[in-house]
Amino acid sequence: MFKNIIFDMDGVLWRGLEEIGDLSESFKIIEANQVNFALATNNSTKRRIRYVEKLAGFDVHVKEEQIFTSGTVSADYLKSIYPKGTKAYVIGEAGLKSFMTDAGFELVDEDAELVLVGLDREISYDKLAKAGQLILYNQAKFYGTNADPSFPGNNGLLPGAGAMLSPIVTTTGIEPVCFGKPSPMMYQQALDYLGALAEETLMIGDRVDTDATGAQALGIKTAVLLSGVASQEDVDAHTPKVDFVAKDLDDLLKQLY
Repeated sequence: MFKNIIFDMDGVLWRGLEEIGDLSESFKIIEANQVNFALATNNSTKRRIRYVEKLAGFDVHVKEEQIFTSGTVSADYLKSIYPKGTKAYVIGEAGLKSFMTDAGFELVDEDAELVLVGLDREISYDKLAKAGQLILYNQAKFYGTNADPSFPGNNGLLPGAGAMLSPIVTTTGIEPVCFGKPSPMMYQQALDYLGALAEETLMIGDRVDTDATGAQALGIKTAVLLSGVASQEDVDAHTPKVDFVAKDLDDLLKQLY
């Protein structure tokens, strides 16, 4: 039915360390129908190779260039507007920091020209205070990888990057520019990689406020799975309406193929 699919990952392919359904069989169906695909996540904590390895553990084999994260999109965009060697204060984990250094930024604690905040599971008061002071008193520009308030873990919802941003916004009164979904930037990069037209592409996600909204902005068809964050009530309340709703990926593929 679709020549191309863009997959979200958390809540669609897995919850924490556990796969949702039988991913090996699901991707065999996708391959058998000659569907091209990319993977797009608001999680900025991991390098692309970690996703390649995680998927391989589920017998799904992908290339690094098929994977787009809010960290890669943030670094790519910031690289396009700041010169090499620009000083940046980054709240985030190893993946985000490596994307920024690979893009030519110098990561610092003082005199930063920009502050970039992503999910950080070792967040601290000192990190939040430093970010706020740089924004207020050094006029550092304020950016976020994404504003997701939560993401699905093994035992339910966990704080997302938006939960890191919120205290800084409260302190400074300044809203960050965010690059991840629902910004269509990540989807456009995925379309460019696939050489795809929006109308020939389906986005599969588990949130209506980010996954569906960002895809719909580009005219990409949308499917929301109830295996992650969104409930049926969330889907019913969302406008414009999504194109498909399914319990999980296995259920959706039965609808499509």
